[in-house]
Amino acid sequence: MPKAYSVKPKLRNGKSIFSATFYTASKKRKTGSLGTAKEDVAKMICEGLVVLQNSGTLSLEDSPATVAWEAKRIYFELKDNDATPEEGLLFPAAEAVPAMAATRAEMAKFPKEAQATALMILLDRYKTQQELANLKRRHEALKEKYDAMEKNYNGLKHSTLAQVAESVAGMPSLADALMRYEKDLSRDTTRESTKTHVALAKKFIGTLPEAIKSAAQITPDQIGGYLTDETMRIPTKPKARYRNLRIRLARFINWSAKLWRYESQMKHVGGVDKDALENERGEIVWHELIAVEAAIKAIEGKDAIYWKALVATLGYAGLQLAELCWLRVQDVTLTETGGTLWITQVEDSTGARHALKTSNRKRHVNIHGKYLLQRLKDYIAADYCGTEFFFPMLKTMRKRTRNKTNGVAERWITNTLGVHLRGHAGGKNKKKRPPTPGILPAGMNAQTLRHTFGSLLLRSGKDYHEVATAMGNTAEVVKSFYAKLGGKEVGVDF
Repeated sequence: MPKAYSVKPKLRNGKSIFSATFYTASKKRKTGSLGTAKEDVAKMICEGLVVLQNSGTLSLEDSPATVAWEAKRIYFELKDNDATPEEGLLFPAAEAVPAMAATRAEMAKFPKEAQATALMILLDRYKTQQELANLKRRHEALKEKYDAMEKNYNGLKHSTLAQVAESVAGMPSLADALMRYEKDLSRDTTRESTKTHVALAKKFIGTLPEAIKSAAQITPDQIGGYLTDETMRIPTKPKARYRNLRIRLARFINWSAKLWRYESQMKHVGGVDKDALENERGEIVWHELIAVEAAIKAIEGKDAIYWKALVATLGYAGLQLAELCWLRVQDVTLTETGGTLWITQVEDSTGARHALKTSNRKRHVNIHGKYLLQRLKDYIAADYCGTEFFFPMLKTMRKRTRNKTNGVAERWITNTLGVHLRGHAGGKNKKKRPPTPGILPAGMNAQTLRHTFGSLLLRSGKDYHEVATAMGNTAEVVKSFYAKLGGKEVGVDF
């Protein structure tokens, strides 16, 4: 007659944790730890392993409820976090000792041949009692949680976000938060960009009710209302203006939420649909080569060489206006047949910085040998280069100190250069600020010249990746901007 299957706990090699040799659900014979130093617990686990093996149980769900959780975990080779005793299992080893103690006294009253069955029934009863106790504790915990939530609800005086804001420990006033925001922002971006973002945040804060004491109390409706009002103040291309304002203000709102750990209100402030934004933008404006040449040749006056070289660089090298303003003397290399312009992050001698929008912006741009090279040579020969910057503001235009730029006096302010190029209609008081003619003809500016550079490259046979490399974009961006050019260049002479 074959020997009955049994599993016995053992202490091996002086170890304090019991181990045993047993079969697992996958029919593997295994010697492993029982995870306990208590002999009675180890015996209980071994009894469970025998029951599981003899019953032929194939899954955890079908295993006998009377078998201890620790035996099931070992038999089915589960990890500690694969299940919990609350998910229909009996009890962990830590509860096995009181369970056995509570049942063995009663089990002894039964005949010896019935004790095994009695043990299973008594253990099942103990398990049911424990489950009822757990349910009672869970009910009490849920009731306590519900009472707390009801108390918070009854005491709610503001919106949900305002409630969160009041609970955030250590939240500073809006004025103090704004000072810290400016300090943190200055580490990551240029001084000009920091000023722009801080000025917008300060202007927004000035529109808030006096009851708003911290950034966490600001509501999405207040943000959305401000963005709408600011957008309609200058209604030209409202979707693009709304998007730009939203991005800048979100920097302050998201910074505060991240620092003081509450949900950002920007998640509940609507954005701009991408398709609607592209429809508003319309097709890009670019110029024919002959039009750019005509505009350059039409520049006259004392500093014509200066302006001809600057405009040619915008049109034939595709630099953004800010990139041209920050272009240093050392970033320009000329050869007999061409040369390169090096576009990179710049820090001037005062510590002011020009940060790149993306890593793609860092690039070399080849100087066109026919349309740009000679104009740059004439420019250098006429001694227009600055001490640091290749295209410095003309000395006759430096009417005030450069506190506004927070940098060297010779560097152009980007917006100022843009106004000089396209002209200005004048202020409300024409005597104080009369209209000024632009260097460029109507409809032409730094942006349309950059678009012209991209279109000229595409029409000369360059693909989207090559154009993207020259312009500091991705191929996807170039394709979305210039894809329609392909259709315009296809002949229709069937």
